[in-house]
Amino acid sequence: MKELVQSIFHADFQNDAVARGLINGVLGTPPNQIGAGIAALTMTNNQLASNIRIYCDNDEQNVQGGTRWRLMPDPIPAAQPPGYVPNAQRPRAYQPGMILPGDPGAPQYQQWVDPINGVYTLSQGCQTPNEFVQGETYSAPAFQQPGQPPMRSVVTLCDVQLNTLLHSFENIPLKKDIESLSRPPALQTGIDAFQSMTAYVMLHEFVHCRPHSREDVVLPNGAGAYEWTDLISLAPADALLNVNNYVYLALLAKLADRHWRLSKDYNDWHQRGVLVYDLTGITSKLRRWIKWKA
Repeated sequence: MKELVQSIFHADFQNDAVARGLINGVLGTPPNQIGAGIAALTMTNNQLASNIRIYCDNDEQNVQGGTRWRLMPDPIPAAQPPGYVPNAQRPRAYQPGMILPGDPGAPQYQQWVDPINGVYTLSQGCQTPNEFVQGETYSAPAFQQPGQPPMRSVVTLCDVQLNTLLHSFENIPLKKDIESLSRPPALQTGIDAFQSMTAYVMLHEFVHCRPHSREDVVLPNGAGAYEWTDLISLAPADALLNVNNYVYLALLAKLADRHWRLSKDYNDWHQRGVLVYDLTGITSKLRRWIKWKA
């Protein structure tokens, strides 16, 4: 496990107290964790008091209303700052070629509010054109209601994810089936083959949730650090901030329960996240049973 953590985070957790504290904040013990916290999540009928709210409405947005997301109302004229552009007249954010919000020269982008949960966004979430969006997390508060947790987050599972075939970590199959998840040759695509799993997407979104609020670190080419080759190339400081470094650590732990591990035989295989089937330490009788099942 120590070697695996070192591979993913490139940090000296034995001697670096800051790095150790950051990772413990996600994978450690209550109250400063998300790993054990996810396992302890319980369903509640008290939506107002809940910390995480999950939707499967594909982030439908309609300026006419009738959807969870509504166009943010403009402030009264006396409260509008100089140069204020009415929200309905603003461009939508995250269109190809646009300046990212917050960057120099960026225009005032349209704001959308979820009045049920009191959060707002500039993005189109599941509706983002020309992108394969599996899930989205919203944590920017638009207003505070009495009794509503200030550190709440809202997660949307997109339609493209709900239509997938593999949903649960517990559904990770044995050898013959796991190989069919990857494009030929078997498992050469490695661990990235599991990005279509709903449990993977949920864990990714939960690591985004407050108070942990880990990010999708942006690479020099403008893409997010989602793939195995991306996340192991990050500097330690970025690796500790990037959501998928934590998600892949959890995924590899679950794969180990199914006797899959990262290849250590060839350096290029390890760098590409290639998985190998390993029955080391399993008794001969149990090994024969596993191979028969596989």
